[in-house]
Amino acid sequence: MNEFEQRLRRVPVKSIPNDWRAEILAAAVPAPAVKARGSWLGWLRARIHDVLWPHPQAWAGLAAVWVVILLLHFSQRDESPARWSNSAPPSPALLAELRQQQQWLVELLGVPAAPDADRPRTRSPRTQSVRILMA
Repeated sequence: MNEFEQRLRRVPVKSIPNDWRAEILAAAVPAPAVKARGSWLGWLRARIHDVLWPHPQAWAGLAAVWVVILLLHFSQRDESPARWSNSAPPSPALLAELRQQQQWLVELLGVPAAPDADRPRTRSPRTQSVRILMA
């Protein structure tokens, strides 16, 4: 044995007063945990606690960042598509003017004319079995 252990053995052990002992032990015993309803809910709560406990401030910070992102996303939502969907279709005169402008643009750029979007596409005839499979 080394010298420290020998000196420690010679020191008399003092007892703790009973009042202090009861107070210390009462503080050391954790409060009984509130039982969750049902075993699966308690199990889930324990698993979530195990995952989040090592760094609760980091998880709280991450949650705060997500809340800010969602708030920014919903605050900058554009309601204009809803307004345009309720409006009347463009007039035939406006459509004719737009076609004329498109034609001028094609002539100026020297790009071959694109097929009209208004022209109906021709479809190849399909047999009944193909139509059933496509449905």
